Amino acid sequence: MRYLIFKKFYKKMWRGADEGDRKVKSKEVKPENVIIKTYSFDKNEKTQLSFNIYYGNNDISKKDVIVDIHGGGWAYGNKDLNDNFCRQLANYGYNVISFSYTLAFKAKLIDQIQEIDMLISYLTKYQEKFCLNMKNLYLTGDSAGGQLILLYTAILKRDDLKKIYSINSTFNIKALALNHATPYIKSLGIIPNNKLASNIFSFGLLKMLLGKNFKKSKYFNNVEPNDILTSSFSPSLIISSSGDKAFSYQSKRLKEDMDQIGIKNKLLFSNNEKAIHVFNVLYPNIEESKEFNKEIISWFKENQ
Repeated sequence: MRYLIFKKFYKKMWRGADEGDRKVKSKEVKPENVIIKTYSFDKNEKTQLSFNIYYGNNDISKKDVIVDIHGGGWAYGNKDLNDNFCRQLANYGYNVISFSYTLAFKAKLIDQIQEIDMLISYLTKYQEKFCLNMKNLYLTGDSAGGQLILLYTAILKRDDLKKIYSINSTFNIKALALNHATPYIKSLGIIPNNKLASNIFSFGLLKMLLGKNFKKSKYFNNVEPNDILTSSFSPSLIISSSGDKAFSYQSKRLKEDMDQIGIKNKLLFSNNEKAIHVFNVLYPNIEESKEFNKEIISWFKENQ
């Protein structure tokens, strides 16, 4: 019963988010000097996964690569969700990839992680065809997408996690930009002063991501930063804001954990109360977003 209540509420919440996103996109002014190509590859005999490549400055040539993994609570969005954000990153001289991974309720967290690995494997195999320099690979992810890229990068650094998540790749992620990431999934469902809602939401979220008996799952104790990060983790730019009332604590906690472990990182924090959750991705045209997104590029160049 708890899961059914959660599922109904969660789907309704993201339907509302979709309506809001459509209004935002209808008002966006997008760079026109970006060439966008859409491709797909076979996940299996029944499923294809699609992605966009953004070539900035009307230039299809071999460049370093940014892979952007969209947010949306693991259950919403597609390769076009962060379109304007990807366009702007591409105009800084990168080839940018956006990806439609299988969403929650049809996939678990492990499926999404494995699909990201499939994407990067496919891009690496055909990098000459797509004009990609996969030797210099950077990841960006917002909200749930930030959680996914953090977990995936951690898996690449540890043989024990590779075994748990059935990943065999050895890719080198040069650096990450974690835009309002939500990697502490066990605390996401806690709603202050509402024990009943917290019980329903926490249970539902973890079941959605990890499976029915999530506490007994091999992933349960191998999913949050304090369990998976090591000092060899890729340099990480952590972006958040005081306007992100619900989730800014996650970024601050991540900064503390990375400092304690000895991971190179930087917290880029806006004290603007109007700078809401994933503001720099959702509204990339506003001046503060432009400044923050330039910092992403600076971080990548610093850690090339």
